[in-house]
Amino acid sequence: MPEFQKIRHIPRLLGNNFGSIGLKTNISPVKKKRIIIENLWGFGMIGASVICILIFILYPLVFSFIISFQKWNPIRGGSFRGLSNYITVLKDNLFHTAMLNNFGYAFWTILGGFIFSFGAAVIVSTLPIRNILRFFYFIPTICSSIMIAMVWKYLLQPQIGLINTVLRMIGISSPPNWTASALTAPIALYIIVVWVGLGYWMIVFLTNLLDIPETYYEAATIDGASVWTQFIRITIPLSSPIIFFYLTMALITCWGQFDIALMLADYAGPGPSNSLLFPTYLMYRTAFNSMDFGVAAAMGWMLALFIFVIAFINNRLSKYWVTYDR
Repeated sequence: MPEFQKIRHIPRLLGNNFGSIGLKTNISPVKKKRIIIENLWGFGMIGASVICILIFILYPLVFSFIISFQKWNPIRGGSFRGLSNYITVLKDNLFHTAMLNNFGYAFWTILGGFIFSFGAAVIVSTLPIRNILRFFYFIPTICSSIMIAMVWKYLLQPQIGLINTVLRMIGISSPPNWTASALTAPIALYIIVVWVGLGYWMIVFLTNLLDIPETYYEAATIDGASVWTQFIRITIPLSSPIIFFYLTMALITCWGQFDIALMLADYAGPGPSNSLLFPTYLMYRTAFNSMDFGVAAAMGWMLALFIFVIAFINNRLSKYWVTYDR
């Protein structure tokens, strides 16, 4: 029988069941009503999320982009200035200082976070009580950053703080005033930020390490590979996708430091000698202290463009060192 005749006889062969595949449907009114109600509930739930996104994300983004070309404040409104706000930001020495501080913050927190988180994951993966340790490591992640900053600020007190008390006990007679020095204030911030993220990233790295097949290590041991060789040739390459994920997220989020740095500076500003000045705080001060929301918006969009470029470069370079083969 020719092919077109076979196709023509399919509906007759299938009979009434042919409607179940989409060419003919018989739905009762009750079932149709239930389907409509379910769809309305689904659209309602999605609609609530869409409205929130439009109001709290999309509208602020569009509005901030518009006022970045204006001299705008909430009382007098705005007047068009063209690219003057962006030129002002590029010439601002405080913006240069804030970006340099953020570069240092990004380098040390990303490097320190990886070393301690990955190292902790490697150690915990070999212990039988790793489930208990994961719980305790993760506790700082669920705590408020303001509360964490307050606790650490008390620990770093020059006279009664626990850290300086321990330093005096081991023979250091004049421990540093951590938050009052342009040298030690950033170090204190780096330590706090690395400590906060340690538990989360340790669990992420640990999940990857437990997923690496043991047969690789067994074969390497038979071939006479040392523990260090196995770590360099097996653990690191097979962990490269998770390391890339860590690097991507850290490069994006490290440019949003605000609350912990402000707490360490006693709400007094950018810390000693502007050592805790970051772009986010400079945007806040420009907008709400100087009432120049246009310049603050221009800072935000320049920072967003910079983050996008960094993330794009990181993504393009990943093909040279990230491997997904196991």
